[in-house]
Amino acid sequence: MKRILTAAVCVLGFAMVSAASLPQAIFDAYLRLEIARQVAHHAGEMGKAAEGEAWCADAMGAIRKGLVDAFGDEDAAQESFAAFVNTYAAAQEDGDLEFLAAFARNLGFDPPPEDFAAMRAAAMERDLQNDIAEAGKFLASLEEPPAAKPKRRRNALRDSEAKSGKFVEAKDDSKSSLRGFADARKARRDRALKEAREGMAQVAEAKRIADEEANAKKLAAAQADAAAMQSAAQKLAAAEQEAAAQRQNSWSARLKSVATSAIGATGGAFLGTVGNRAGESAAHAIFGR
Repeated sequence: MKRILTAAVCVLGFAMVSAASLPQAIFDAYLRLEIARQVAHHAGEMGKAAEGEAWCADAMGAIRKGLVDAFGDEDAAQESFAAFVNTYAAAQEDGDLEFLAAFARNLGFDPPPEDFAAMRAAAMERDLQNDIAEAGKFLASLEEPPAAKPKRRRNALRDSEAKSGKFVEAKDDSKSSLRGFADARKARRDRALKEAREGMAQVAEAKRIADEEANAKKLAAAQADAAAMQSAAQKLAAAEQEAAAQRQNSWSARLKSVATSAIGATGGAFLGTVGNRAGESAAHAIFGR
């Protein structure tokens, strides 16, 4: 049976859907439904079924809102969407290229794609890039490994602040039993003490300079360690970001490939039903009734 489309082809006789934008809204919803079901499936395979179901529920809510906004009424949106899925699935099964050409031109694809898989691929590439990217990002996030904690290093800066011990001056308890030599001995002792103090001052100054140089080296080492750790952290973050982007792109490509392959070619194969029940099952997934 030939299926010739008009601007209201997707509604199959529903008078309330005469706007030319409605076929686009219905086909977008159809493709978004396939993407959401894939996400839930893959999340379940990763042992993250609860997360996948939650994401899928949010996606269904967004799809439902888009259809209701387009049709202005939930009942009309549900009935029209179910009718479209049945007709589209039947056209695919029959290989109805006349239906495909009319439908593709109605959505602005001229010349029309050569087959139904190419039609889905073209529509996803043009209209659903953001949806695919978000779905891929979500699935990639389920694969992300826990962030590695940086290894703690010796704190050279803290070690450089260690205080030196105080110098304890030795006491001279020597006494002279000869009173006559007291002044001479005192003079010699004062001179010796002065020379000792001058010598100790030189030693202390040399030690101070050596300590400052050692502390400067420790500080420089600590700063070098900090810079190295920061550089390593930046490289790790960049590597993790690149890995996350690669995982997202990989998942996006897989989602697009499955949705545009023969798996979804009958509509019902992906949605779990066949024949006229495909539309009913698809609409129920979105509207929950």
